[in-house]
Amino acid sequence: MFLVLRRCALLLALQFLIPGWATAQFAPADLPENEQHALYELGKVWGFLKYYHPTVQSGCIDWDMALLTSLGWPSQATSQALPEPPLAALLAALEASQSDCDSPIPEIQRPYDSGWIERIDLPESRREWLRHLAQPASSARQHFVGMKASVGNPVFLNENRYPEFRGEDWRLRLLALFRYWNAIEYWFPYKDLIDEDWNTVLRSFIPRLYKASNWDAYLVELSALAASINDGHGNLNEANYIKPPRGRHMAPYSIRIIEDKPVIWRRLRIKPNISYDPANVYQLETGDVILSVDGKSIEELFASAQPYIGASNLLSQRRLFAQFLTNGDSPEVALEINRHGKTLTVRNGRLSRDQIDMTGDRFWHDHHGNAFRSLTDEIAYLSLADPSINDFDDFKSELLGHDALIVDLRSYPAKFMVFELGQHLVSEETDFARFTKAKQNHPGSFFWSAPVSLQAKEPYYQGRVIALIDDSTMSQAEYTAMALRAGDNTVLIGNQTAGADGNISYIPLPGGINAVFSGIGVFYPDNTPTQRVGIVPDIEIWPTIAGLRESRDEILEAAIREIAGTSLSAEAIEQAARYSDIQDTN
Repeated sequence: MFLVLRRCALLLALQFLIPGWATAQFAPADLPENEQHALYELGKVWGFLKYYHPTVQSGCIDWDMALLTSLGWPSQATSQALPEPPLAALLAALEASQSDCDSPIPEIQRPYDSGWIERIDLPESRREWLRHLAQPASSARQHFVGMKASVGNPVFLNENRYPEFRGEDWRLRLLALFRYWNAIEYWFPYKDLIDEDWNTVLRSFIPRLYKASNWDAYLVELSALAASINDGHGNLNEANYIKPPRGRHMAPYSIRIIEDKPVIWRRLRIKPNISYDPANVYQLETGDVILSVDGKSIEELFASAQPYIGASNLLSQRRLFAQFLTNGDSPEVALEINRHGKTLTVRNGRLSRDQIDMTGDRFWHDHHGNAFRSLTDEIAYLSLADPSINDFDDFKSELLGHDALIVDLRSYPAKFMVFELGQHLVSEETDFARFTKAKQNHPGSFFWSAPVSLQAKEPYYQGRVIALIDDSTMSQAEYTAMALRAGDNTVLIGNQTAGADGNISYIPLPGGINAVFSGIGVFYPDNTPTQRVGIVPDIEIWPTIAGLRESRDEILEAAIREIAGTSLSAEAIEQAARYSDIQDTN
């Protein structure tokens, strides 16, 4: 055991003793096709051994350094040349470490799909060895991956972050690619829903990361990689400024896609003690339709941005695109707009993003104000985004005095209210969801959880319940919608949600950054999926530009109309649902 610990400590120390690892810089040439293929095989085998070989699982060998060494590090630190052959060098490093590691290969328990191993360019004896490893282990212990308690999404452990790295060396860029690709390969519950074949993604990004020889280029390619999994949680937050439209400044507006057009929705607040000219930065009005930005059409801008936007469906992708539409580095942005049928050109001031209040409520579509309030004598309204709501008792007595409740989920809940609220809406135990989770002892495999249920609890609310959903309803809000839908008298009104449910997991990458993905699969009890599909409303309603210009909330209006029928006039419904805070600023 002492030998194992001593060797591990030595290998861990090597990465800090090698000089110049973060300073080697060059502009790499194109990779020949045969070298791309060699790197593809290297990345696949490296990731497979990372999660399946007991010596690597135990943490006995610095597996990052084994990869970097197989690529000629450090003796060729400033070279573009790919050593021959890197896969053989990797396996040799593993064999050299095994004598000091007390980690026997586990007994085969049941077959595993090892078809890809047959196509790796290795001798038959090596392929047979990989086949033998590709079995469920007797132990679930993983040095690099744990499972979050009570939830079950993967937590990535013991990954070197290389915080000083700034994208210079191609070996660390490929390490980032291989680490991320294999994390998704073995631990992402929705890999089967990725649009592009995942092996093809690895092949295509090898030359891209190889050539991304500075920090910005590195972040751009990682953003595209994260977006390629078609997951609304799939993102690289550190790279938002670098994605098209590129820039660290923006016009201070929240923009929505309405009727397939980007429309000014709300003014964003400027943070305190920031000097600015309101007449310069607030030249646009609610309902203004943006036709072009700095001379580029919306279609052109979206086409350039789309590959870098992590989203589960097109609606959500366009919503995220709108948030960054006015990005740029110049002090002003030239906008061609349509205002009440007239085409105008406006030069609106930009501010640094860190000067603007970018909190989520500016981009959500629920109503600011008291979390619980009466819309009419019979109808109550509840927004779960307000942190003042802690539990059901905070609004229980007021709710029981109303015949109907509208729960607004066009936001992100400030508190987890799935069971706190849902259990008062069912008269008996009711299933509403089930999960898929990764098998830690058999990476790449997933199992079904038992259904998750609401337990009936007094007081039972017998009134009608309507939950409002739209493209800003995501993750916990979607899960809450699933629970409320299980209520005895619940209807969902609105439009398609973001389609990104499940607790998130973070993959540390070189440069001290994190990539994110949905860590568990979320389904209805009958195995109906939610990922990419979103929560499908019972009654579909879409807002209009005309309604937005009049500060009307047409989804909320539809909910009130569904409850009240003809007992309320159209004018009374509009008034009860009207937004009052569209143009509020500091």
